[in-house]
Amino acid sequence: MKCSEDPDFASCNERCRAIISCGHRCQRRCTEPCNTEDDCIELIKVEARCGHLVQVGCCTKYDPSYCSQGRLHVPFKEKCNRDLVCGHICKEYCNYRCPPCKQKCDRQCIHGDTCKNRCGDSCIQCIELCQWECKADCPNNFKCEKLCMETCDRPKCNTLCHTILDCGPDHKCSGLLCECSQCVCKVCENLTEILFGYEDEDNAIFIRLEYCKCVLKVNGLDQYISNFLDNTTNEIKSLKCPKCSTKISKSKRYSNELKIINKDICDVFRTIRNIEEGTDLHAKRRSRYARQEYNEFHLEIRRLQLTVDIHKFKTELSKQDEGLELPQDIQHYLLKLKSIEVVQEDELLKMRRETEEDSSRMIGLTLKEKQMIKRTMENEFMGSGHWYKCKNGHYYSIGECGMPMEKIKCPQCGLVIGGADHILTDDNERAMDFDNL
Repeated sequence: MKCSEDPDFASCNERCRAIISCGHRCQRRCTEPCNTEDDCIELIKVEARCGHLVQVGCCTKYDPSYCSQGRLHVPFKEKCNRDLVCGHICKEYCNYRCPPCKQKCDRQCIHGDTCKNRCGDSCIQCIELCQWECKADCPNNFKCEKLCMETCDRPKCNTLCHTILDCGPDHKCSGLLCECSQCVCKVCENLTEILFGYEDEDNAIFIRLEYCKCVLKVNGLDQYISNFLDNTTNEIKSLKCPKCSTKISKSKRYSNELKIINKDICDVFRTIRNIEEGTDLHAKRRSRYARQEYNEFHLEIRRLQLTVDIHKFKTELSKQDEGLELPQDIQHYLLKLKSIEVVQEDELLKMRRETEEDSSRMIGLTLKEKQMIKRTMENEFMGSGHWYKCKNGHYYSIGECGMPMEKIKCPQCGLVIGGADHILTDDNERAMDFDNL
């Protein structure tokens, strides 16, 4: 400051050093009133419902039932990592719905042939004869006479192995004779961990799973898989090892159970695929139309957010002395607001040709089609607002409060639609046939 100026009336532009009630430093300039906990914008990390850490402003109350911002939240940038129905890990971002699995299928039949299809597609069916049969020295001599793809027609064999092992004196195999591709030594492998109960008994019989090599008690695993199939929640998911959670994709003893589980999973994928491909042609057309509205909705939300921020700055400015220059923050938000409007106009022009065909089909819709369109709008956009028609009878919808706030051209005929300040353009009218559905 100049030597002749009074220090008491000097304007300090440094950041304020005061500590506000939330424990953060004031974000305003030294000569301005300190901000409070309710408008503190210091970034903090909070744990979201999904378990990931996200950065939000200190004044933001992280409560799904109450949003102090009055607008949409910023999407998470963490990977999902949830288990899909097929057993693979979802690799999409956390804020998206888990899509059908696109990884390579890892199912393998008893012949060792691995399915070469994508996980979300139906598996290639093996038409060779099933090879599940008892060993030559087994007294049961059970043998499946079906094809590999069919349900096996033989029971499980519970004949004990009792092979004398070389790992120690009096060490015998504690597994099943016809399931022992690798013998189980209860002593050397220290099989005393209690998982199903009574694993430490002398007469306990075990089975070694093929993929993860975990050794589990036979009758406990039998009951575990039986309960898995009889679940009361009707949840469809892949079968996993109860000890290490590795997916069980191949097992002679449990081949019938795996076929039932895989069939249920394939049915789920088939249903999802039919929905994606749009077996209902109208739903498929509507999907493209909805994507355009979804993008415009986000642009409108962003525009409203900037408008509110500008209003807050102007309110604060009006409390100060007149004649001050417009703060740089307001200039910044004004430029961003204009850029949002330009982007929205460019988006509308870019999609005009694509939506012309959909708009033309809006005339002459049946009652069922109108109900489907309105239901889709309400589900996807938290309400469908109000419906209107241009002079030529082309339908359009206005979200949020449902009242017109801007004028644009009809994508089909080019006439002006919408309005301004909640007043509809003269040659437009309410589409009561939609609003009254």
